[in-house]
Amino acid sequence: MPRKKQQLTPKVPDPKPQAPPKGRPRVNMTAHDYYCGVALGGLLARTPGSISPHQMLDIKKEANLWADLMLKTDE
Repeated sequence: MPRKKQQLTPKVPDPKPQAPPKGRPRVNMTAHDYYCGVALGGLLARTPGSISPHQMLDIKKEANLWADLMLKTDE
């Protein structure tokens, strides 16, 4: 039984290089930043009503404490 001749796909020229997306540049996020964001979201969700700037500072400090606690390893 004769083998079928293999068909080659035509070469397609490479698309033009795209410009980098506009907006905020990507930054590597640390585990501490991630956990801090998660804790901040939870703390803001439980806070009723509007938040004063003084309260916001306290909430951010508490979120940092939670992030530190989540990253702490017991040895």
